[in-house]
Amino acid sequence: VNIVEVLNDAMYSDSHEAIDALAELIESTVHVSDDVDVSIGRMKQLQHILQLDESTFHSKFDAVKLALIETREMSDIVEELVSAVGLQRFRFTEREKLGGHDVCRNLVRIGASVCETWLNLPSQEMHKRVDDGLVHLLLKGAAHPSVNICAIALQALSQLVPATPNLDRELLPILQRRAITPHNISPHGSVSLAETDACGVNYQEFKAFRETTLSDSLLACWRGNSTTYMNSCTSAIEEFCLPTATPDICLHLEAAIFCLEAVALESLQGKELKQYSPQMKRCSESLSSKPRSLIGNPLTLARLCSFVRQ
Repeated sequence: VNIVEVLNDAMYSDSHEAIDALAELIESTVHVSDDVDVSIGRMKQLQHILQLDESTFHSKFDAVKLALIETREMSDIVEELVSAVGLQRFRFTEREKLGGHDVCRNLVRIGASVCETWLNLPSQEMHKRVDDGLVHLLLKGAAHPSVNICAIALQALSQLVPATPNLDRELLPILQRRAITPHNISPHGSVSLAETDACGVNYQEFKAFRETTLSDSLLACWRGNSTTYMNSCTSAIEEFCLPTATPDICLHLEAAIFCLEAVALESLQGKELKQYSPQMKRCSESLSSKPRSLIGNPLTLARLCSFVRQ
């Protein structure tokens, strides 16, 4: 039985329960544990399977050798899974259109688990490449309306950025959009926070997501290409502060400032501060000339004060 073929076939199931169980199975099995108790348990299992007495078994196997065998075998399985899971990006798009968000979430769970395992497995290669299909699946997950699905994808993508050329350029625009606090705009142009159903979390949960998972991903993009990052955020602030800007984009401005703050500890100190002084000057000039209506929202005003303080 080819285990990868079985897992691949299962990924095409229309049953939410089947996909959920598959995601849980892959998450729990693709990780090679270095726990001592787990290692002892596997040694006993192998001895039972081979039906060897204890002295004969220990003369041929030890925990280190068993771990090496398991790692080698797991590498082969995960390498095949990387390609197989990458093909699920097409199904992800299809299920998202049909409202199958549970399936989307589990496909991203599978993709993230396989990706993280692949990156962490020992390799003779200096830089591991991950199949483009898997990267695109995770990017689709990051752009999904559900914050929970996005968070799963970002945990893997943050690790992928250093190993994948130009991924930061693809990921950054998605992160900048995700930084915008979910909100509604009334027919009269007033802004209010969105209900939980819109993104799957309430405001406090979104705030926690933004300050942890999203910030980690923003920092990964900044480390990947700090110049592109600073230029992009600066251009966004300039755009949102134009004289023609309307109050309904106040939370877009708040998000753009947040993206700068997320990397402030690394980008606005020492030599980096001098390097990015032109961008900071442009930001300051734009913010000082913004329409007053943009700071009518308390979140935007608070973010602006925080930015000035830093």
